[in-house]
Amino acid sequence: MQSICNKMKIRTASGAASKFFRSQPSFATSFARGYERSRKATKGFSSPLILVASREVFGRRRIKNGFGLVELLVVIFIISLSLIYIFGIVSQLTRASGNSYLAYQANLINESNFETIRALRDSSWTDNIAPLINGSTYYTRNQDGIVSLAQTDPGIIYQNFQSSIIVGAVYRDGNGNIASSGTLDTDIKKFTSTTSWTFREQNKSAQAVYYLGNIIGN
Repeated sequence: MQSICNKMKIRTASGAASKFFRSQPSFATSFARGYERSRKATKGFSSPLILVASREVFGRRRIKNGFGLVELLVVIFIISLSLIYIFGIVSQLTRASGNSYLAYQANLINESNFETIRALRDSSWTDNIAPLINGSTYYTRNQDGIVSLAQTDPGIIYQNFQSSIIVGAVYRDGNGNIASSGTLDTDIKKFTSTTSWTFREQNKSAQAVYYLGNIIGN
């Protein structure tokens, strides 16, 4: 009898529980309703959690992109300064190199002038060197293969240069040393060769001084 009563109680409780759960909305229905309310509240986002997560992600992305842009601008600025510095050095080196090359050519021209004068001396001091007027300016001239010194300015030579030779008198003191004044030495002359050029609108020049004597006695 007691077991029958227990079974009836269990059936009654089960029925009540079944009736209770049937009266409650299903989980899917509750989730759907909650999802719809969340979607409307968040204006297009699937849920408040997604809205918060999206704001967090996009905010971090904007911050990250912001820092990346700043770093990029700093790198571009540093690279620009480096390029300006490098181009300045290259320009200076190019300028120095170009001027050095022209100076080298000018020195060669001065050497060539001296070789011309020495060749004239070796040919005849009396005919070629002794008649030169002290304090006068001369220019080398090559006419029909004959090299000489003339007072006619040829102008620009070798496309970039002007070269001239000034003949000077040589004096000796009481001890026989070369001096600025004293006894004139007719067997020696001073030659100052000057070669000038223009580089980047600046006038440049190279000069060489030679003393040439009548060592051959001709």
